Amino acid sequence: MIDCKNEKSSNKIAIILIAVIVLALIAAFLPTRKAADTQSGMTDTPSTPAAKPLSTYWTEGSTVAQSLTEYVTKVTNPDDAANFIPVEDRIAVLTWTAR
Repeated sequence: MIDCKNEKSSNKIAIILIAVIVLALIAAFLPTRKAADTQSGMTDTPSTPAAKPLSTYWTEGSTVAQSLTEYVTKVTNPDDAANFIPVEDRIAVLTWTAR
């Protein structure tokens, strides 16, 4: 005769063991945020990428290029308190449309 009480306990233990194994595997294969940031080139220290001239993207004298340059200059200038955005609060969303 099968003891139902022991069978239920065995099932619970098996489920717990499976959950622990799955969580351990997930933790083993997910890099920590710091490691992922380092691998992707993101660090706590801001760096300036190699600048390409705006003429690479827009024609000379473009109002879009001029507006973008003025905006970035305003929000990155700590002396312009009304428009300044601290580094930790800056978020860039870039979209690219292939032509």
